[in-house]
Amino acid sequence: MGEFDFESRAADIHQALDWGHCQADDIKILNRVLSFIDEAPQCNTTLVHLAALGELEMMEALEEEPWAIDQPDRYGMAPIHYASMDGDLEILKMLIWAEADVNISDLDGLTPLMFAALNGHVDCIRLLVGNKCNIEQRSHTEFQAIHYAAQFCQPRSVLALAAAGASASARGWLGQTPLHRLARCEMDTSFEAIKETISSLLVSKGVSIDARDSNGDTPVFRAVAKGNLPVLRCLVAAGASLLPVNDGSRNILHMVAMYPDDKILRYLSSLDSRVFLGINTEHRATDGRTPMDLVPIHDPDAVQSPQEMAASCSLKQDTRKLYCLIRYANLRHRSEQLRTIIRLVDQKQTSCARLQLARVINEKKEWGQLELASWYRGIDQMIQALEYDKVIIALEDDVQQLNAQIGTVGAAGTSNEGSGSESFN
Repeated sequence: MGEFDFESRAADIHQALDWGHCQADDIKILNRVLSFIDEAPQCNTTLVHLAALGELEMMEALEEEPWAIDQPDRYGMAPIHYASMDGDLEILKMLIWAEADVNISDLDGLTPLMFAALNGHVDCIRLLVGNKCNIEQRSHTEFQAIHYAAQFCQPRSVLALAAAGASASARGWLGQTPLHRLARCEMDTSFEAIKETISSLLVSKGVSIDARDSNGDTPVFRAVAKGNLPVLRCLVAAGASLLPVNDGSRNILHMVAMYPDDKILRYLSSLDSRVFLGINTEHRATDGRTPMDLVPIHDPDAVQSPQEMAASCSLKQDTRKLYCLIRYANLRHRSEQLRTIIRLVDQKQTSCARLQLARVINEKKEWGQLELASWYRGIDQMIQALEYDKVIIALEDDVQQLNAQIGTVGAAGTSNEGSGSESFN
């Protein structure tokens, strides 16, 4: 919500014209803008504005200045915006009775409903909705009232809007849902408020906690990008997945490397390793870079204080530790999968063994490890040919190699030296 100063803008345009650097087409456009400014209404605070702010009696102000009921002040705010923002239900009733525009927008496109929603004024929401307020109206950034309710962690507003017909999966700027907007909530917002907001959104039919925006980012990815640990923790606790890959082919490890945050890195490292199963630490984004390629390299020419150098070193170590934890978890999981297949083959349970092997093959295909997927398909053909001894020998050799990698990664994860994935190739 900003103040638009017509006089200063006009002065800027006159100065540009006086300098004589404008092309003919530019001059026409600027002169046209000046004509609009000259015709623009003066936006001053009226008696009705003061009454909406509680400084005067509303009925007296309306009698004195009935024309001012929808008049914007210098901030683009009409009296009804202030009443909705402050949650003054009685003033809001008077303005609606006097036929104030319930859908009027301020300079940012925010409506009375949006102000009521982001401030948690549920009674005002119900009053506005009951008086033909457009619940799906959008601001200049394409967001609806329910997006603002989520962004400001107002669970009661979310429920009131949803009950009135607002969609909890509505898309705004960049295709963001209300859950995506949570990442922008204040860092000091309580966990309870965040959890309740997430719950209030998820009770609506068709809402996905892993919804993707137009960049393929999930709410978890947005929380990491914004460094919002409270929201990230609450999303994961509510069942959000760490496995998605966005449209830039970046996974969660790419995101934490791009937006390093010591608290987020340590939180992720504290999670049960099972949440990391299926995350490829060597996955290449569309730009060809793996997550560890994104970890900043020390620039010897950069001027840093000892504190900055220590913080940078700590971030790199925490990123590397998370990398090792994720890779360790996936290597162990694959080793266990292969041991299970060996046991099933030894027991001649062909169908079950092939089913387990198919899962390994599919993962390797998804990770782009096509040669490895082809090798496992060869193992599958050997199982079909009942060449059990050859299968067991081949898989036991594979398990042995995996165990060697597990030992290397485990040791690297507890070491303070080295960085990058090249140590484990």
